[in-house]
Amino acid sequence: MNILFVCTGNTCRSPMAEAILLDHVKKTNQTDRIFVKSAGLYTTDGIKTSAGTRYALMQHQIDFDGESSQITEDLLDWADLILTMTDSHQEALRSFNPEQGDKIHTLNGYVYPSLTDKKRQIQDPFGQDEAVYLATFDEINQGIAELIKQNNL
Repeated sequence: MNILFVCTGNTCRSPMAEAILLDHVKKTNQTDRIFVKSAGLYTTDGIKTSAGTRYALMQHQIDFDGESSQITEDLLDWADLILTMTDSHQEALRSFNPEQGDKIHTLNGYVYPSLTDKKRQIQDPFGQDEAVYLATFDEINQGIAELIKQNNL
């Protein structure tokens, strides 16, 4: 299964989600069946993952030092499941590639379908203090734990 996480700049939320799920995949020896990537809607390739994201991951013993990737048609084609951080990311991807809309969801909307619109949004911690990054980690981690459970990953 190929899973793609998408946010705005691919330096905070989506690489955090990628790192959390990759950590699970490695710990459960599923590297031959689950593949994880992340990308940004409005970024360029090669920007380092934010210090706040690296800090939050390190607090949970997850070592990750990624770089941003711009979303491409090839990445959308590669993915079996595309999970965004907000409704606006989801809408942008669906308008960019309408024929793949059925595999594009917000992370929280996918794992908690009864959530209200506002609760589906994972807010961007960019430029905020470490406590905000840690709270973002907790929110994404809970969503990924539910994703793992629901999909037997």
